[in-house]
Amino acid sequence: MIRGSFHNHTRFSDGKYSPEQVLKKYKSRRFTHLSITDHDNAGSYPETLELASALGLTVFPGLEFSTQFLNFSECHIIGLNIRYDHQSLREYEDQILGGRRRRAAEILNRMKDLNVEPEADVVAELYTNPSVGRPHIAQILIRYGAVKSVQEGFQKYLMPGKPLYVKKEQWEASRVIGFIHSLGGKSILAHPTDQYSEDQVRELIGFGLDGVEVIHPLNKLKHSKAWRLFAQKNNLIISGGADYHGLEKSEDRHLNRYYLEGDDMVRLIRAVERN
Repeated sequence: MIRGSFHNHTRFSDGKYSPEQVLKKYKSRRFTHLSITDHDNAGSYPETLELASALGLTVFPGLEFSTQFLNFSECHIIGLNIRYDHQSLREYEDQILGGRRRRAAEILNRMKDLNVEPEADVVAELYTNPSVGRPHIAQILIRYGAVKSVQEGFQKYLMPGKPLYVKKEQWEASRVIGFIHSLGGKSILAHPTDQYSEDQVRELIGFGLDGVEVIHPLNKLKHSKAWRLFAQKNNLIISGGADYHGLEKSEDRHLNRYYLEGDDMVRLIRAVERN
């Protein structure tokens, strides 16, 4: 039986584990297909592909792009089975990851108003992550006693309108969808839940969107049913995955709950494989 998870993160963005550790978790659960989709960078490749080959796993190189769409603070779109080694992707990473570092510097500066001033070694450690983001900042807030959890850090300080929120540099969704296609990949709207209307997703389809993440921990059952029906009506790829980060114990249970199998897998493989 084939089954796969096409939304996962490693230490190359905001995940806890190395690519090897993530792959082995899935291999032990008898998965056959996988994608590592770190935020705004494909730094885990080609290592991930080499490890997958040794483990007998099929991996579609992926990346989770943060994009600007309408009035949303960000819209996440996964590029699935992209050419991870393309020079244009390196140029994208240089721009966007540089923007992430500049945003982190601004947030750190604002932390002074909270009487939180991390030591130099803490700041240096922060910048070792190529895709530094708000979850990493939240960990610093925890370390210095400003909050007790990542969730609290977001709710009190890091969400739009809160004291430490700084908007991320990101491309328009239409540009990212075209970029994914230029890399030979398919574009998948991540965790749609109930935040997007069908008309808004139709606008993304007009830009060339290829699929929707029907299966995801944030999607309630009613969301998954609605987006499955929408995908079928609009001839979209049905995708899904655990959005695994490894930060919470409950996420290990997600590995066995949020995945594709059966006809969904067959159709996705046919759709994303390049001739």
